[in-house]
Amino acid sequence: MNIFFRNKLKIRGIYVITKGDNTGAFVVYIKERNIFDTHAFLLMPQPNETVFFTDEDVKNSLKNGTLKFVEQLPEAVYQVCLANFDHLKRKQIAK
Repeated sequence: MNIFFRNKLKIRGIYVITKGDNTGAFVVYIKERNIFDTHAFLLMPQPNETVFFTDEDVKNSLKNGTLKFVEQLPEAVYQVCLANFDHLKRKQIAK
């Protein structure tokens, strides 16, 4: 993983999507995954979804402004997002 991404993506960070089909939606950065070097996000608001972006997707989205940092969530709010992410992930696996 490139150090550039670690400095740019913040755990508990909430980002707004400024272009494309999900313009105006928010994503919360949940964690870096080891599988395929992807990053896990919770897409909000409704319908909440788990989404995964590659390093290249993140790099391009930050560079071209499609993904913009808004703020770092308080720990308690992040824990709710994390629980929601885990619930949705388990639900997807069960299908």
